[in-house]
Amino acid sequence: MSDTKHFDSEGVVHEKGRHGEAFNAEPSIPNLTSQGVTSQEQLFRRNHDDIVYAEPDVPATKEEWTLDVIVDADVAQEQGWKEWTTGTKGSEFSQDDGDDDATIARSKAENISLSKLKSFYPNRSVLSAMECAGNRRSEMEARKSNPASVEGLQWKQGAIGNAQWQGASLREVLLSLGIADPYDHLTPEESARLPPTVDSMQTRSAPWSRHLFVHFLSSQPSSESTKPQGQVYGSSIPLSTAMHPNQDVLLCWSVNNVDLGPAHGYPLRAVIPGHVAARWVKWLSGIRVSKRENDSPAMRDDYKILTPPKEVRERGEEKEWAESVTGENQDPDKRMKELHALPAMMRLGVGSGVGEPVERDGGTVVSVNGEGMWKAEGYAVGTEGERNGEMGIFDIH
Repeated sequence: MSDTKHFDSEGVVHEKGRHGEAFNAEPSIPNLTSQGVTSQEQLFRRNHDDIVYAEPDVPATKEEWTLDVIVDADVAQEQGWKEWTTGTKGSEFSQDDGDDDATIARSKAENISLSKLKSFYPNRSVLSAMECAGNRRSEMEARKSNPASVEGLQWKQGAIGNAQWQGASLREVLLSLGIADPYDHLTPEESARLPPTVDSMQTRSAPWSRHLFVHFLSSQPSSESTKPQGQVYGSSIPLSTAMHPNQDVLLCWSVNNVDLGPAHGYPLRAVIPGHVAARWVKWLSGIRVSKRENDSPAMRDDYKILTPPKEVRERGEEKEWAESVTGENQDPDKRMKELHALPAMMRLGVGSGVGEPVERDGGTVVSVNGEGMWKAEGYAVGTEGERNGEMGIFDIH
């Protein structure tokens, strides 16, 4: 059951799980950048709780895995989605009541087996980078310019990978289930040319869709939940993102044409190109259309960047503020208030990493051949996961 061995001797295992597997881990940067397409074995691992193990040696188990699709009753009624209002009554709870369980209990759910997903919907394949929000965090800590500590796992440059993902298109699944198309007013030519950017989703989608979200719900229980009934790990993205004609969100069952392994979400996970990996929920067992964003502990308390407010900076009190929300002497209530006022990270920014030359013992090791040539190797990702239009290498010495 342990698969720690997949990480070479220079990789980093930040934590091991209860079964001895690589729980939070990354490959060495030379191993990562030597592959144009990252093998599943070399994809980084990020987990908040125990890895969920389905039984891979029993074929029926995988095919019988089911996905619950829920549309909140108040959403279905407001939008007039008849398939989702039959046999339900409208939610008695407003968005401000915060009673998700009561809302779901009054809403209709459809159940789809993995075997139906595979047989009923076309198998789509998407080449996409997956990057942890904390990639290169150790360098941020080493080179920080503010007094606050850089919290979280101290990832090096390997919390990223580029792979070919296979699965069903979430857009196609939702359309087949009676969810209206936010881009139905566009011509086929306009849809084909529409870039999957924040701007296009905010300005070209139908106005009714812009306040709705799609949740991705894992079967992984959250040990950080403060609710008596508990919570699972989850995330959400805008409906206009989930159903964008060129966003390529997948309900994914394989990577590089090989079934997902347990560490990467077997048998089903979300793939959301251009978004931080925290949104790519593993062991996916539910999706939900709602007016609310997901409030699982990870989305509520993590994946946020605490920065001093403008008024604090103007008074020159950054250090005092940082100490009040981070470190040993923090004020827990103030910290939670600051965190809950911030949105969780959503999309990727521009990023890069250098595999060769390598940094070692405080310096850079450059291997020069007999012709005076040396090799540069690395990776780069564009804004929102797009390809970089131009890259440069600077030889500074």
